[in-house]
Amino acid sequence: MSVASSVGVLLGLGYLVGLVAALWCGRDLRRIPTRVWFSSGFDERAWYWGLGIWWVLGGWGALVLALVWRRSDARVALHEEMIDSRALRRLRPVSPDLVRSPDRSRRAMFRRQA
Repeated sequence: MSVASSVGVLLGLGYLVGLVAALWCGRDLRRIPTRVWFSSGFDERAWYWGLGIWWVLGGWGALVLALVWRRSDARVALHEEMIDSRALRRLRPVSPDLVRSPDRSRRAMFRRQA
């Protein structure tokens, strides 16, 4: 086997493994709501850009970045904050005025005014 074919196999395998890692990590990143990212101060886009760039550069870096994300303190803090925000929303009573019934849609409101 020549050196060029070995590099090609290594690169192809890296793209395949990196794609799986990038998809898993991207799914995990998307599970965290934007409001949690915003309130925590972590930058969501940096993780997405890192995944994309490392995958384009051969794939193996995306695997490393996915493993770093899996073990990071940022992930733990964001998941804890996400769980806390969901618990707070469940405890907060919802005003009947905020719940939109089918006949109180925006179109129906504009039709009544016209």
